[in-house]
Amino acid sequence: MFQVCTSKMLNVPVLLVLLGVCYGMRDQSIAVRGKLVCGAKPASNVRVKLWEEDTGPDPDDLLDSGYTDANGEFRLSGGTAELTPIDPILKVYHGCDDGFKVIFVLQRFLLNFFLQLVTHSNTSVSYARNYLYMQRRSFGHISSRSKQGD
Repeated sequence: MFQVCTSKMLNVPVLLVLLGVCYGMRDQSIAVRGKLVCGAKPASNVRVKLWEEDTGPDPDDLLDSGYTDANGEFRLSGGTAELTPIDPILKVYHGCDDGFKVIFVLQRFLLNFFLQLVTHSNTSVSYARNYLYMQRRSFGHISSRSKQGD
């Protein structure tokens, strides 16, 4: 009888922890819109991917991917359910100067300038627009031409 009571009592804390984790998961989403430029020309057909970076055993989540259009413009958005604030990164796969594919990664501190609004829902509601110059001499330079909601 004592073993049965102890076994049931141990299940209660486990159940409470699981309920807390389930309740703590919240939908978060992000949207990014931008224009990639190589020299003075738009960087068209460049692969871009929006990831949510995770630590530990949880793998990174691909939120959205696509290609720039003929004007070098792209728009990505996506969301995921996480316990902690999401850590979005933008990966740009390009060969601007020499034809070799290079992966350029915008971490959150640059991404905050380049995009964004992280919302606590499954719908992204706002875009910011900036230009990212891809040539080697100013690789990763982001212009200050920004228009909220454009």
